[in-house]
Amino acid sequence: MALDVVAVGNLNVDLVFARTRSMPRWGEELLVPNFEMRAAGSAGYFAIAASRLGMKCGLVSCVGGDAYGEFMLEELKRGGIEARIKVERKALSGVCVSIVRNDGERAFVSYAGSLSKWGLADVRRNFRFISRARALYFGGYFFMQNLMAEKAEELMRSFSDAGVETVFDTGWDPEGWKPGTVREVRNVLRFVRVFLPNSKEAFRITGCSSPSKAAGKILGYGPQVVGIKLGHKGCMVANKDGKTKVPGFECEAFDATGAGDAFNAGFMLGYLSGWDLMKTAKFANATGALTVSSTRKGAERFPGRKEVEEFLAENDPDSWRDLSDAR
Repeated sequence: MALDVVAVGNLNVDLVFARTRSMPRWGEELLVPNFEMRAAGSAGYFAIAASRLGMKCGLVSCVGGDAYGEFMLEELKRGGIEARIKVERKALSGVCVSIVRNDGERAFVSYAGSLSKWGLADVRRNFRFISRARALYFGGYFFMQNLMAEKAEELMRSFSDAGVETVFDTGWDPEGWKPGTVREVRNVLRFVRVFLPNSKEAFRITGCSSPSKAAGKILGYGPQVVGIKLGHKGCMVANKDGKTKVPGFECEAFDATGAGDAFNAGFMLGYLSGWDLMKTAKFANATGALTVSSTRKGAERFPGRKEVEEFLAENDPDSWRDLSDAR
């Protein structure tokens, strides 16, 4: 069965501490009212969110030979994701501690674990599996030391040459976007069809201070479509026909962890469905908003396609009806 998209990149456990009043100071302890363990990572969240939207989705990644790894494999199986996961028996799985404020904003402390041993050679072993998909989504760039710089270029170039749509979200650089790192990312973008950073990442990569200017500059690096996430303000989208800011939706934020990955999944559903950029962006914004405001657990915190469409029909009825009629 042909897949719509295969995610390649980081699969790790998220330990989410939600409704945190404040950060504890060194030597102190803080109790929180909400905790959850999730199968996560940029690639992992994307695959789960895409599957929830009804896309046929695969995932190529790595876990350790521990209980966290077993938990993640079971979650992927339960989510109907066609996974090609290497198990590093002598390594620990990647782990991310997500501390979420009352307004949904979060901070992260991460450990790469088995992902630091995983790289281009492992992806190549799955070339046939990935090349049968319509698109390749590459996420969690900075988690994987053996899949950065020239190796990331080779990854994206090889699948682009094979006729696969290449999609990229760098995530945040924990080393602070040194000049050499910015050059590396720009080089990778030469082989990327769709680039989906958030505004802070886009500003660091381009040196620009506005989403519109950053989007225009990114198009010059190689991508044909750019979607810059602006949080609750929506997104800035651009292609050869122009740029436009698409407003977001007001919602009560509970937990923004994984919301950007959900936005990416919504964006890719629209892109692969052949929708125009405005309709694609609105659907992606709604997918992100529903994720931020969800209090459900596990994969169910990501919305299904029908739920997103009903949300749009209720919250943006005239525009969504016109866009739907146009397709």
